[in-house]
Formats: sequence, C-alpha cells, structure tokens
Amino acid sequence: MDIEAHADRVGDGTALAAELETAFGPAETAGIRELPGGNANDTLLVEWGDECYVVRIPPTSTPAPEMLADVGREYAALAAVAETDVPAPRLLHRCRDESVVGDEFFVMELLDGEVIEDRVPDRFDSPAARERIVDETTDALAALHDVPVPDAFDADPDTPEAYLERELRTYRDQLAWAEERTAEERRVSGLHELADRLEERLPERPADATAFVHGDYKPDNLMFAPGDEADLVGVLDWEMAARGDPLADVGWLLSYWEQDSDPSIMTDEVRERYGDHNYFEMLRVFVEDYSGFTSHPDSPGRGHIVDRYEERTGREYRHDEFYRALGTLKLGVITEGFFRAHLDDSPNAKPTYPVMRMVPFVLAEQGRQILDGEVPLRG
Repeated sequence: MDIEAHADRVGDGTALAAELETAFGPAETAGIRELPGGNANDTLLVEWGDECYVVRIPPTSTPAPEMLADVGREYAALAAVAETDVPAPRLLHRCRDESVVGDEFFVMELLDGEVIEDRVPDRFDSPAARERIVDETTDALAALHDVPVPDAFDADPDTPEAYLERELRTYRDQLAWAEERTAEERRVSGLHELADRLEERLPERPADATAFVHGDYKPDNLMFAPGDEADLVGVLDWEMAARGDPLADVGWLLSYWEQDSDPSIMTDEVRERYGDHNYFEMLRVFVEDYSGFTSHPDSPGRGHIVDRYEERTGREYRHDEFYRALGTLKLGVITEGFFRAHLDDSPNAKPTYPVMRMVPFVLAEQGRQILDGEVPLRG
C-alpha cells in the first residue's frame, strides 16, 4: 500500500492504515492529513482508495481537561442521534487500542457541505435563505432535546439545578487550572466576577426538565448542504454532550447570536492595553466579523430563535440573561485554557491561540452587559 501521511499524530501512517484495513478492507493508496478548524478534538481526513473518512482523536494536549476532547462521550452522543431527526455524521468504526495513534479514536463519514461562520455563501444571501438557515438551526436543536437521554450519560446530573451547579463548578475549576500559568501574564478578573454573579442567580427549574444536550451548539458546528436550499446536513463536535438543562443549549447558541443593535464589547481598556498587539486585528475579526451573519439586517434575530424553539418543543425559554451570560462565561473559560496551551507549548499550539490573551476580556464584558440588561433578547 502507498501511504501519504501529513499529520504528526500518525507518524508514517502505517499503524492507522493497518487498523483501517481491518475495518474497511484493503486500499491501494491512502492519504492522511489534518483538517483545519476546531479547538478541541483533532480531525483527520483519510483518503482510503476511492473513499474518504474522518477520524476524530483527542489532541496531544487538552486546553480544558474536564470540558473538551472526550471522544468516548462524542462517540456515544453520535450513536444516540443516529436514525433520529438530528442530522449528524454516521459512525463507521471505533478503536480503543491506544497503541495505534497514541489514543482512542473513531471514524465517521465525511459530510458534503460547508460551515457558515462570518458570512453566508452567495447562494444563501437572501432574506428567505437566511431565515431557512436559522429555522434549520433551531429545529435541529429542538429535535435533539426530544431524543431520549442515552444510557451512557446516566452518571450526569439528573436535575437542571444539579447540572448548572456542576457546570459552574467545572468552569471555576478550569479557570483555576488555566490561571496556574496565565496569571503570570495577566488576570481576567471579569470572569471571576461573572461566575460570582451567575451563582447568585441560579434559576429554579422543574426537577424533570433535563434533556439530552449538545453542550456546544453554535453556528460553526453546523454544516449546510452545497445546494440552494440551505439544508442542515450535520451537527458536529459532540464532545460536550450530556444529560442537562436544554435551556443552557439555547442560551449558548444565543450568546453567539449578536445583533447590530448590541453594544460593543471592545472596551476602551482592551483597546488601550492591546491596540498595538500583533494579534489585535485577529481579535477585531473575532469580535466584529464573526457575527457578520447573525448581525446582518436580513438575518432573523435572537427573538425569532426563541419563538420557534418554544413552538417546536413546548418549552418556555425563561431566565434568558442567566443562560446567555452562562454561555459567555463558558467560552471565556475555554479561551483562557487555549491561552494556557499557547504559553505552555507555543510551537505546537493552534495558530488562533495567541489571540486568546485578549479574547477572555471581551467575553467577560459581554457577560456583564447581558446581566446588566444592556443586551436585550429582542434588541
């Protein structure tokens, strides 16, 4: 077999090729390379003869040890949504033998489509197509929350209150872990203040209001078909799936759904401190350009998502400020972990990690604005 490997994790690719041959049969040629994007589990593209597969494997260093890179959890989640109304990649093979590539991994199908981040493709650039994208996004989340919680997640909290308490505790633990290193450079006090305020505002929820949740349901984890219909073909990145509070999924999505009327989160403090930083332009892109789709006047806003979600599920989305601010705290903690990964091993860190020196500051500001009522749901 002729193997062309361009991924550090697999060496010359021989061991991985042998495992794939056992699973899928022989191939005359094999190509293995890393796919760009994502900050958690590594993604490899395998060209196996005339077929293409995707391999999901934990990174060599995890920037948030208790939150990201759980491929076992991701595999169980994808198995749970197979044959449901939730579009997701099909599972093809699982390998628990860590000697093959240094960790367990699984193989899934390669979906045909593209992810919409800062702007939509020209074929979707109309009010009708934009509304369809938002409706497809919302309907898939509603469908997920109707999927029975799989047995693999029985150890997760069995009430929304317990789930939210666990989440806040995990965020504090992860922040403390990151700051073992990042506090040598600077400290984002706003994240600690945000966590304190959220603990004081824990909502009361019915004990039976748990559901199967994705944990990372956001625009850049959704893939749309290449045709003109704006069909959602796949929900990606399931490593934070859990039994939990479905409104946390909604709030997490809405925390990414910036609107043109929202106040800026680029504070004067950040501009003064980092205006001449080499990665300041990347920060500006993260803050301003990433929301290019959601903030466009032809894109439905947060209120549209909530109305459709409530209609599809029969659940009332309450405590909006809490859940959106919880989302900003979660992302702030994750990005602080990325900054630690950059400081610990800069040569091998992802190219986006240097900007994480600044990102947690703007996320803490976003959370403050939300809790202070400056960013209304239907702004």
